[in-house]
Amino acid sequence: VRAGMAPVLAAPNAGLPEWNGERPVYRLRPDAFAEAAIQFAEAGVRLFAGCCGVGPEHLRAAAAALRAHQGE
Repeated sequence: VRAGMAPVLAAPNAGLPEWNGERPVYRLRPDAFAEAAIQFAEAGVRLFAGCCGVGPEHLRAAAAALRAHQGE
């Protein structure tokens, strides 16, 4: 499935939350988040961000993977 003409934003979580007492913990590693970013881009997503559990290391990994993917 590909997106239409409008820019599409994806802002996924860093995986499904696991509850540690009263707070959620997100365990998706930055490399797996980066792989997902490529899959989103291939589906037509042009704006990529992160939501719950996503930290700077996830976004750095995603940006590097997307740059490398564009260069292929």
